[in-house]
Amino acid sequence: MKYHKILLFADSCCYFEDIDLNHDKILEDLKKVKYQHMPIGKAGSIYNKEFSGVYNSFDIKNVLNEIQDKEKILTEFNKLLNFAVKEHFQFNVKFKISTIWSNKCLPQSSGEFHRHTNYWLSGVYYPHGMVLDNFHLVFEKIFTDPFSIETINHNNFNSETFSVYVKRGTLLIFPAHYRHKVGFNNTKSDRYSIAFNVLPEGKLSEINSVWQ
Repeated sequence: MKYHKILLFADSCCYFEDIDLNHDKILEDLKKVKYQHMPIGKAGSIYNKEFSGVYNSFDIKNVLNEIQDKEKILTEFNKLLNFAVKEHFQFNVKFKISTIWSNKCLPQSSGEFHRHTNYWLSGVYYPHGMVLDNFHLVFEKIFTDPFSIETINHNNFNSETFSVYVKRGTLLIFPAHYRHKVGFNNTKSDRYSIAFNVLPEGKLSEINSVWQ
């Protein structure tokens, strides 16, 4: 019997390791940023005490204004975004970083699942974290399966969630419509990251949504 596995559509993120930044100095600056508490149960979610330890810098228009290496960070982010857009996702379009902020997750806390509405790509950079810290970002399947069936082994086809583990110097770039959350921080230290959203620029395509 011949068997072929056909992937109809591929979902992916772009994962960079050990990007060229002064991680220690950036972490030092992030600890001085003023954070606001994330609302618990926003968007109709069920209350969970773990969410009470998640904070962000949304009150600051651009968190890089609080960081000494602003220009170096932007240069590195844009360089890696260009690779992700052109080489990984294979899009032929210009882009710009439109919003950028930082997150702080206290010990024994996690985030809520959410998506970045009205944006194209999103990214998150981690200035600290060792493998043993198990810092991770959790992605949720966009269309969940109608049945809950016991599996032989969890894989990309039968899992409802997928965790991407990160460490010092990691940068993730992924489609902004992916539902995701900050994974549970099981360490005794605050977990910091810088996140951003990206929009395409200029002419996109001649294709429209009208049936011909």
